Amino acid sequence: MVINREEDVDARHASEGHSPLPEEADFQGRLTWAREVLGLGETVTRIALKDRVRELLHRWHPDHARTDRPLHERQTRFILMARDIIGDYCDHYRISFASEEIDKYLPPDEWFKKRFGDHS
Repeated sequence: MVINREEDVDARHASEGHSPLPEEADFQGRLTWAREVLGLGETVTRIALKDRVRELLHRWHPDHARTDRPLHERQTRFILMARDIIGDYCDHYRISFASEEIDKYLPPDEWFKKRFGDHS
């Protein structure tokens, strides 16, 4: 999984005013809810997920609340729940090592070299 920062949801809106995870949410619904809470696009790396959670927890941790501590506690619960939902998905995601799949994520210099050859 790869993250494109430009795909990220606006960080100022992430984790704010979200409703609790609906009990009847299916698998995709839980993942969508979690992405919205964390302000993630449709792709993410585990490192980016970890960094985003750390950033949001720094902002919403109840110990940092100057006012409305219950809101901070609620948002922290949502952030941790979203992290767990996405983390569980990533832990069970089947990673492909097929060459056509790897080619989709080549670094730009390797993609260029593979496509046009090494003209050094």
